[in-house]
Amino acid sequence: MIVDQAGQFLFHLSFTDYQKPGSGEFCRHCLHRLNKILVAFDESKEIMRAVRHLGKMVNADNCRITLCHVVRSQSIFQKGDEEVWQRMEKERMAPKLNEVKTCLCNMGIPMNNVSCEILTDKISRASGVLERANEGKYGTLVIGRRGLTIVKEF
Repeated sequence: MIVDQAGQFLFHLSFTDYQKPGSGEFCRHCLHRLNKILVAFDESKEIMRAVRHLGKMVNADNCRITLCHVVRSQSIFQKGDEEVWQRMEKERMAPKLNEVKTCLCNMGIPMNNVSCEILTDKISRASGVLERANEGKYGTLVIGRRGLTIVKEF
């Protein structure tokens, strides 16, 4: 478990799922998945803090980090063209993802070990991130603290 200096929970890494049943050995194939890290990027303070911790604790040569931002479909509270909305969100997020990529590279992670993805046409960010994690066979998922959606704030 990773916590910050104030004791706030950031994320948890567990090796128990990667052990061979009935033995203390780790499955090499599964350990390879541990090095594939998906960061659910939402530009919050919490995810930025988690990314800084991640950069300090991973083996820079062996890890593959994907910064993933999910652009939700327009909500019922927003009006306008869906395609324009998706394009504007992608254009807004691309520089921010590149900034975080640069930050990780400045911490010693090779640039070719960090990639950025922007997923569109998803109903929720959570389901989009989980879908991507399963498709990509990521072993570690880094997320920030739970926040309020516009519906909950309303």
